[in-house]
Amino acid sequence: AAAARAPAPRGFSPRRAASRNASQGGIAGTPRRRAESARILRAVASASDPLSASERAEFDLLRRAEALASSRRGEPSSSSTAALSEGMTPDEARAAQLSSEYAAAQLAVSIEGGFAPKKYANVLSEFEGEVDVDASPETCYALWNDPSFLTRFVPGLETCSFVGGADTFAECDLYYQFGDARTHELERLRFMTSAVERVPNQKVHWQSTDGFPCGVAASFSAAAGGSDAQKCVATIEFYCHLPYELAKREGAMKVSLDVEERLAQCLGNFAALAAEVQRAGGMRAMRESGDDDVFLDADVVPAGFGLDAFREEGASVSARAMREAAEKVRARVGRTPFTVEVLKELGKK
Repeated sequence: AAAARAPAPRGFSPRRAASRNASQGGIAGTPRRRAESARILRAVASASDPLSASERAEFDLLRRAEALASSRRGEPSSSSTAALSEGMTPDEARAAQLSSEYAAAQLAVSIEGGFAPKKYANVLSEFEGEVDVDASPETCYALWNDPSFLTRFVPGLETCSFVGGADTFAECDLYYQFGDARTHELERLRFMTSAVERVPNQKVHWQSTDGFPCGVAASFSAAAGGSDAQKCVATIEFYCHLPYELAKREGAMKVSLDVEERLAQCLGNFAALAAEVQRAGGMRAMRESGDDDVFLDADVVPAGFGLDAFREEGASVSARAMREAAEKVRARVGRTPFTVEVLKELGKK
């Protein structure tokens, strides 16, 4: 069922950037040695290319175009495993991709990619915005403290889960696609985050402790007039150090404007989800239903696959139906399915 249109977020604009230790040159992760197993399946190019120059160019373009769909689901993009299919025809590459060895190589590349050193800009970018929410401060506060719900309204947040047996630390996997997936690499931003401040039903502040340097403070106040306890105003303050190479290549201001749009989208998604949870009777009732709606970002659903209905604004699908479709595809192909494959399976019903 399509989600109700959320109130438009207000006041989202980048604050003045604050310089921080320009000499540090960014924050880098810990390098890991590239796994040798990822190169075992390197294909040997034939003496003569079976494709013409135009056919090879078209094949390479299609291979890059599918990168977004595959990487969004935690799998390496086509470009990251290009060595595997170098010199193969499309049919040969497809046959190789169905092998268990290929899947093992993809997994190895994905793991080592998550720990590859990454450099971030030494200038802090800050953003702030607010939105009216048809939900109580209690509901809003609970949503921002539940990882299973955070992944539903934060664009690109693929996974988020508590670690250490407590609700203070969480491990997150965020995907950020700047520009066109055919020309820009998908950024995978992994980080650990900690709840550094909590004021029940008023404010929660998450700040990363490792990986992508970022933080977000969400606060909730009574709506104008204060007569309706089931309405409030949510204010979001987000700050981060942008990926260095991306900011250097595209310009920090251009990337900041794009991040601003994602944060505005986050506020709109949050307002819609909070209102839905409130109508369902609160967080407990929503969890017990076991059939929450999953809201789809148009960037996640590729164009040209007969999935235009899933690309419409506010499009959502049943989480239960998604799980059932994913199991069917997994049983058929023997691996974790991509989002596009799950949506195609849903489209058959």
